[in-house]
Order: sequence, then structure tokens, then C-alpha cells
Amino acid sequence: MAVRIAIVEDEKSAARALEQAIQRYGTENKVSFTIRVWHDPLLFLEEYQAEYDIVYMAVSYTHLTLP
Repeated sequence: MAVRIAIVEDEKSAARALEQAIQRYGTENKVSFTIRVWHDPLLFLEEYQAEYDIVYMAVSYTHLTLP
């Protein structure tokens, strides 16, 4: 069974680097991952369902304004 991971990162290069690192770890350790990448944190939160085992979420989103 694959470990289900969500990556929430607006910087595409950072998201891709993390995804590649996870896949490399999986290959080296014979662990299967299913990874979905979200570049829009609001869309992730709107569509979120408790289906992921791990969520990697960027801490800072400079383009968001909070009340």
C-alpha cells in the first residue's frame, strides 16, 4: 500500500525538488508513495479530504492576505 502524500507549495521548483526527494527515498527504501502537488493553498483547503497520510505545507504564502 502506498503512502499518500500531499505537497502544498506555491513555488513550483521547491515542490518538484521535494517530490523528487520523496520518490528517491521511496526507490532507495522500497517504499511506495502516491504524491499530489497543490500550488494553490486555498484550493487545497477548499478541496481537502482526510485521504492523505502526510501533508507537506509551505509555512509562508506572501500572496495571501489574512484578516
